[in-house]
Amino acid sequence: MSNYQHEKLHHSSRPGPGRRNGVQSQILGTNDGAVPLRSDGDQLAESGPVEPAMAYVMKLAETIVTSAMAAAEAVEPDATLGLFSTLASAFRSVITRVGQSIPDVVAECLRQDARFTVLREYALPLTQPATEVVDTNRSTPDLELRHDQYVTGSYRCDLVVIDNETRHATILECRRGTVAVSSVKATEAVRLLRIAGLTARRALEAKNYRVASVSCGFLDRYGRADYDRSMTVGPKDLDDFFGMPVLTCLDELDMQIRERLAVELRTIIAVILAELSPGDPDQGPAPVSCGADGDDADENKLDLSIRMPSSPSIDLSRLVGPAELRRAAQAPRHAVRNRLS
Repeated sequence: MSNYQHEKLHHSSRPGPGRRNGVQSQILGTNDGAVPLRSDGDQLAESGPVEPAMAYVMKLAETIVTSAMAAAEAVEPDATLGLFSTLASAFRSVITRVGQSIPDVVAECLRQDARFTVLREYALPLTQPATEVVDTNRSTPDLELRHDQYVTGSYRCDLVVIDNETRHATILECRRGTVAVSSVKATEAVRLLRIAGLTARRALEAKNYRVASVSCGFLDRYGRADYDRSMTVGPKDLDDFFGMPVLTCLDELDMQIRERLAVELRTIIAVILAELSPGDPDQGPAPVSCGADGDDADENKLDLSIRMPSSPSIDLSRLVGPAELRRAAQAPRHAVRNRLS
């Protein structure tokens, strides 16, 4: 057994929020007996709209759309998409940038309340003892490990939210959550969070943050990521979870993005329509011609009538291979008729 396996596992004596039956809850607000971050109803009603955060959101939306459009216009046209390349690239870029901005919006909103200390992209240590504890236990035990011994790497979490009244630190990974993640990815994400969580309190206190307890989990923006429910806060619970109008700020970002895209994309869409509709725009698209020049108007119309083929008929009741059709084309006509009849 290696030396670190002999390290004494310090059981925390601090009751703190989020503890029940001797096991630390993974995310605050999901367990009976947990101390809430705020008296949700009253505090949320008093907080009202967060004007500085809204101003930040509007500026952020402008930056996202402007940057996405600049990046899209610099991309070489895709061989398949052609005229639609810039449009598709703009959408992809906007979606990516919005996903990356979710923790920024949450952080800006929470920083309007002096009772929160919000850390963004904060690196927490990963240690070998913590890894072994998590990998050998289905649930994270109620214990605390040293952060500065047998370090194997670091975990840069999206948000660390410290409530300065309860001294509880919530470690959050933010996800857009528009589709369910695979079980493999979800399991690994939970594993890393738990490993980081076992040493997080000591790591934060080493940097002079006053922390009595720690929990970790996922902020699922649109509620469809399908992580462990006990470790997830979805959109409908965000405001109660933080005691701040966080969802209002996130929804405002989406609305601002859509409004700015509607303006920015008009020129691109107009160019696409012009390219797809050659000729005088007042005349509309050129008529489809199905016959030789000079034919009557009736002959230029698409013929949708059913015609009996002169060659062997199409058989949709079975699979016909290309070699079979080649052989049929080379065989005498009467032999083909006899074979297919």
